[in-house]
Amino acid sequence: MFQFAQVLINQATGQGWPVAAVAATPVFDDPRRRALREPFDAVIETRKRGAVDAPGEAADAAGATDSTDDAVFRVRSREGVTDWTPVSSV
Repeated sequence: MFQFAQVLINQATGQGWPVAAVAATPVFDDPRRRALREPFDAVIETRKRGAVDAPGEAADAAGATDSTDDAVFRVRSREGVTDWTPVSSV
């Protein structure tokens, strides 16, 4: 899978095309699959406000609801990780 993704990304970027991919959070969190992040400049993570993704990670806010206003995102890049930001603020 990784080799196929890498070839596809290299071919697309070689033609000057932008590349976007979607994967479930466990794919990127699994230490054996973290190599899938390498070809990308950044990974945009999304979740509901108040959710906790990893053990020891603090929730970004209390009391999540099902409203789309509760969706938050952050960008994980080679430079670091941004704070969780409400989608509605963008």
